[in-house]
Amino acid sequence: MQGDTPIHRKTFLEMNEVEQTEFITALRERRLSPINTYQEILKTLHEKKQTKIKEKLDKELIAFDKCLARVDKYLDDLQNRANKLRALKIQLDIE
Repeated sequence: MQGDTPIHRKTFLEMNEVEQTEFITALRERRLSPINTYQEILKTLHEKKQTKIKEKLDKELIAFDKCLARVDKYLDDLQNRANKLRALKIQLDIE
């Protein structure tokens, strides 16, 4: 900006239209800089939190699968015992 010195700063009204637009743009960019930084930090924190949650979810899924496998095994054992009981009852009824 011509006519703008450290001793005498140009006022907004002394600036031409282009300088005013540049001044306003610079203010907006200066204001947005910390906001963008803040948003990047929030995004990073959110991603870390998501990663931790996904890790917990994976561990819980593994534990669930193990538990489900045990339940399946117990159900198979229960079915086999029920079949043996039926067979023994049939033998008892025949004799």
